[in-house]
Order: sequence, then structure tokens, then C-alpha cells
Amino acid sequence: MPRHEIGTSASVGEIWKLRPGLRVWLGGHGIEARQEIERHLADVERPPIGSIDLALIAPQSADEAVYFAGKLSGRLAPDASLWIVYPNPSAARPAKPSMDDASHDRPRIASEVAAELHKHFDDMVIGLFRHGFVELGRGAVSDDFAMIGFRRESDSAVF
Repeated sequence: MPRHEIGTSASVGEIWKLRPGLRVWLGGHGIEARQEIERHLADVERPPIGSIDLALIAPQSADEAVYFAGKLSGRLAPDASLWIVYPNPSAARPAKPSMDDASHDRPRIASEVAAELHKHFDDMVIGLFRHGFVELGRGAVSDDFAMIGFRRESDSAVF
């Protein structure tokens, strides 16, 4: 199925089909992306027991996104979707802190994550294809964060 851009008229909640009781799994080490995702989650079941209706991954690398997708694949409900939320590579961000700021132990900042994911984006998508996912589409979570959605291939109905 060819990818498509998610219409700008739909809200993130509509795209993710958020509703009370939805079983949502949120993971990944991208702290800033996780904070952005949290702004949209309310009245959902977390952490979910049993199958997952919506998986949200906020990775710091393409490998991390593929790893979590592979681990979650068996827990996804038949009509579940998996969305990877990442920093928009074109968003304006503050300059990278220097090593003088004790940055050797700090989490990677959004601009570094965006550069990493942009560089390996195709590898990430191919990795998800290898785990049996097909792309649903791409869109914006906010001005600073983008998303790409997937569904297991057997569940690839267009929404």
C-alpha cells in the first residue's frame, strides 16, 4: 500500500483513534517525543493488560524503533496501529550544548535524534516491513514532532 500524508484537518486524537478505555502502550527513550505524546493521552488504559490497541514509540534511533516494533508485534490487537513519533528534522531547535555543559551524560536532545532518524529513516521503515508491518501514512503531531504510522500487513485496511 503506498504511503499517504495524513490530512491536516484530522487531529492527532482522531488519527490515533483515542477514546476512553483504549489500550495504549507508550515506549522509547526519546524523552521530548514522549512528553509530546503524553499531551494527547487521557482516559486510556496504560499500561495495557493483554493486547494493545495503539502502540506509540518515541525512539532515539531507527534501531530502537524497529526493536520495539518487533517486540510489540505479537501483542497488537487485530485492528491496532503502531505510530512512531520523532522530532521533525526541519523544526527550529536551540543549539547543541557543548561538552563543557556536562553533556556527556545527558540524554540525546531532539535535534540529535532528528538527525539520526532522518539519516536512517529508510532503514527504519524497511525494518518494520520485515516485521510484517505496512505503512499507514505520515503526518504532524505538532510543529516540532512528526509521526509515521504502521499496521500489521494482514490488518492493512486504509482508515
